[in-house]
Amino acid sequence: MHIILILFTCDLMCSSKITGEVHTRQGSLDVVSSAAELLNRAGSRAANLVNLDLNMSEFNPRDLLASLRQLDPAPEALVAYAPHVHEAKLAAAKEAGCDVVLSQGAFHRKISNLLDHYASKK
Repeated sequence: MHIILILFTCDLMCSSKITGEVHTRQGSLDVVSSAAELLNRAGSRAANLVNLDLNMSEFNPRDLLASLRQLDPAPEALVAYAPHVHEAKLAAAKEAGCDVVLSQGAFHRKISNLLDHYASKK
């Protein structure tokens, strides 16, 4: 089982937890903090997952997802998350075509299952 994950966030607590989860699966993790860096990293490797922290203010989910989907190879799955009170951001990500959209709490509870699910697809 191997997972390649790209995490788009500035939240150090989140990236620390996910780093541990990825490393227990002998996977690799890139943490990026800009949309340009995300597109560069995603375009240079076949990622199982790209996780998008919707609290990052610099990007429009629709535009970023369209750019990610056009990469060759495109990431297998795009997962977006935000605090449950940010209903508009969560709805925008779902409308933009994210494969999985979760509240931040649900994302942290389900990250192990998401990693296992997408790692087994490779």
